[in-house]
Amino acid sequence: MTFRGLDKNIAAVISLAASPPVATIVAMVIQARQSFQPRVWSWVWLHAVLAVIIPLAYIVQLVRRGRVGDIDIETREERFSPLGVTLACTGIAWLVFCFGGAPAPMTVLAGVLFAQAAIIFAITFFWKISVHCAAAGLVGILAGGLLGSAVPAVVIVTLMSWSRWRLEQHTPAQAVAGTMLGVVAAVVVGALA
Repeated sequence: MTFRGLDKNIAAVISLAASPPVATIVAMVIQARQSFQPRVWSWVWLHAVLAVIIPLAYIVQLVRRGRVGDIDIETREERFSPLGVTLACTGIAWLVFCFGGAPAPMTVLAGVLFAQAAIIFAITFFWKISVHCAAAGLVGILAGGLLGSAVPAVVIVTLMSWSRWRLEQHTPAQAVAGTMLGVVAAVVVGALA
């Protein structure tokens, strides 16, 4: 195996390990750590089921049926149906959190994740923004806030941006735009939670 092949494999591992579903769960865990309410982990699991597992299961079915090329949904035109389901599921999760008495930091994050999904869906009509980089930007900033250091944000965002570019999934502009969306989302979470 050449270095060129090795770096592409490393990029694939990074892209998968910090994929949007994984990042969403990590973000909710970070927010849960700010709450001392009983049953806080039940809310993490509920959000994981509603906003991550159901949309991911839908995407897997689309891949199996050949309606999308792969789980990363490389083609912008193939993104509408999966993003629509994700938008609906994150909206339902947010409403359940709002009316179900979830801890405030987690409810804020659920609302921001819904807004972020809506923005990504709207952008997809004319451009392919990086959802991976948006997730990395959000988690990087939240992790940095938890640890009191900018290092997690810099490392997570740099690795994800490089991996998406190396895998030829996004241009640098698409990666930067996704990252900025994630950073803004994290700032909003920090301001409201």
